[in-house]
Amino acid sequence: MPNDEAKRMKLVEKINANTEGNEGEILPSVTIEEFFDGNDDLASIGCNLDEHPGLAAFRDVCEKVRARPDVQDVRICIYETMEDAEDTWPYAEEILVITSADPDDVATWFESLDPSDIFENETPRPLTPAPGAGMKAWLVWWD
Repeated sequence: MPNDEAKRMKLVEKINANTEGNEGEILPSVTIEEFFDGNDDLASIGCNLDEHPGLAAFRDVCEKVRARPDVQDVRICIYETMEDAEDTWPYAEEILVITSADPDDVATWFESLDPSDIFENETPRPLTPAPGAGMKAWLVWWD
């Protein structure tokens, strides 16, 4: 089944509207739903994995992590919009997790998705909530 073109264009428009003023250097994060609803492009996240677990696996892990009591939010960080390629969904190489947990715990939550690294987010992104008291923003990254 091809990507839902209307949802893809709506997402691209939202991304573009929230990169104005920073010359596209820092693209926004989007919700789990915005990234995965209508997306069937395996290359949109985790594309360098030897055995891609599928978009449903990525979404499932993200939703389970977001539901944890020690997690404020989970966002998908857009790296490139890919807007000129009609069958290509915006590309993400990081998932941002706002949590009170340490990075070793975060790593165990994403273990099944085989991330390359986890590190603290130091650059605020458009549309990303600010971490609350006792929270830090960690980036789960796929090379």
